[in-house]
Amino acid sequence: MTAETDDPFAWRPLLVCWVIVLALIYLPQIMGGAFQHPFTDNDDVMRLVTATDLAHGQSWQDQVEHRDNAPFGSPMHWSRLVDAPIAALIVVLQPVLGAAAGSWAGLVWPPLLLLALLAVSAGLTRRLLGPGHRLAALLLPAISLVVLTEFRPFRVDHHNVQMILTTTLVWATLSGRTRPLAAIVAGLLAATSLAIGIETLPFLAGAGLAFALYWVLDPGAAGNFRRFALALALGTGAHFLLATAPAHYFVAACDELSATYVVATVLGAAAVLLATGIGSALGANRRLLLMGLLGVLAAALTLVLFPDCRAGPYGHLDPRAFDLLLAHVPEAQPLWARFAADPVTGLSFALTPSLGIAVLFWCSLTNRGAARLDWLVLLLFLVLATIVMLLQVRGVRLAVMPAIPAGAWLIGKAREAFARRRDVLRAGVLAASWLGFTGLAQVLLPAAVAALAEGAPAVAAARPSLDSCFTPSAYARLAGLPVGNVVAPMLLGAHILAHSADSVVAAGYHRNAAGAIDTDDFLNAGEAPARAIATRRSLGYVVACRGLPELTPRPSSTPDSFVALWTAGQHWTWLTPLSEPAEPLQIFRIEPVP
Repeated sequence: MTAETDDPFAWRPLLVCWVIVLALIYLPQIMGGAFQHPFTDNDDVMRLVTATDLAHGQSWQDQVEHRDNAPFGSPMHWSRLVDAPIAALIVVLQPVLGAAAGSWAGLVWPPLLLLALLAVSAGLTRRLLGPGHRLAALLLPAISLVVLTEFRPFRVDHHNVQMILTTTLVWATLSGRTRPLAAIVAGLLAATSLAIGIETLPFLAGAGLAFALYWVLDPGAAGNFRRFALALALGTGAHFLLATAPAHYFVAACDELSATYVVATVLGAAAVLLATGIGSALGANRRLLLMGLLGVLAAALTLVLFPDCRAGPYGHLDPRAFDLLLAHVPEAQPLWARFAADPVTGLSFALTPSLGIAVLFWCSLTNRGAARLDWLVLLLFLVLATIVMLLQVRGVRLAVMPAIPAGAWLIGKAREAFARRRDVLRAGVLAASWLGFTGLAQVLLPAAVAALAEGAPAVAAARPSLDSCFTPSAYARLAGLPVGNVVAPMLLGAHILAHSADSVVAAGYHRNAAGAIDTDDFLNAGEAPARAIATRRSLGYVVACRGLPELTPRPSSTPDSFVALWTAGQHWTWLTPLSEPAEPLQIFRIEPVP
């Protein structure tokens, strides 16, 4: 048995690949002044805020961001499981680095996650293909645009953690067909991914369908099916008790782990126990019918008990708040809408999952027995993730990693063909098999297609840089003022929370619909409504920055609105400027009503 066979992770090449990738990604950014703009994504900034709150003593079960929705506070739906390691890094680094501890935590955390992702990629690929494919298993994720984006410096949001969990869940599900421990691990991984974010629900469904398929094809797989279902239900319940204060045990929610999902997993586990208890002696078709009926019954009963979830996780959201907070978020758009607006990006997102589905379909047709079942299960996961991507672009994050073994298989076959006969054609096929799953092709090929479709080179529209609005140093003046409640464009909200002790009306999160609406009214509805909002919320400051979309007047903006006056270089008489004209952030003190 070779060393590679003994070691599914191939630690030495794994570490070498990891170091090379870090050098290629991190050194240019650090040398280029990454610390001037460390956290550029709103969610990363907000994650830093919630992790810092935890590091400074906020209760684990206190899910309220007390400085959002000023002065009332706003509940968040984010998991402390992601906050905890970042908070731990802040606690460890703060005695040495002081205020820079958060930035350094954001620099340290993503590389650790990238190492974990590469290790899981190597293990999953070896599980499917055996030894000999480790180079592709390590390099394909490392040169994927999606992976590079989600594991870049200061990327501390939860999506990279979810990519690791779902990839490991696929691996555990494949192994759980024959290994009891792997089935239990799969259930616990599914519960943990659900606790971090409900966008991984398709992978929970995929794992459940896979274990059901194992049992339908082989009654002897009933034990592992039960182990998975019980681990999922118990793990979900444990995460719920860990994360939820007793006062909220019976508060149903569809956008986070709540009693809704605990009940759903318990009903699902009960359906599995009942089906495997009475159906193992039945034929395969009848087992399939029985499990299907009981599964549908469990889902229907969940929706009867929690009818608000029938409209989806955001069904409760006020339509106006939905338009303000979610309707224009690029990652929440369907892929076809993204493709219509930006064909290059749309094709870039679709390329790897589409190639992966084609390869996995072929592998499912050309293999037999257990190998065919493995490929079918991986295809199931990739198809589910791709459907999510079609409905919401953000699903591309979950669709990349299940396609990696497909890429490794294709590269392996092309390499074998080239080894048998070294000619230009086979060399081209080998190069194309690499390019089809790499970031280079994900940019160049769609760009070429888009250029041909338009009959001219695709040129991105030039947009003014807003970097100065988000540079930490820009908030120094605000941080030096007496602490107060701030109304600002929502794009600035999380940055104000991160770089000052002030509170904000809204930071752009759907749990704070009231703050989003008040922010919009303050900026667009005119002087009288703005004055009323300032009084009701005890506001002390207005913060603005040139170039932000929220400060562009709309047809519905009144002539005496803040944005209309701002565009004309004016402001209401009860706002006192506190910034120099050349400063990126313009701060106004709100004078009290006489």
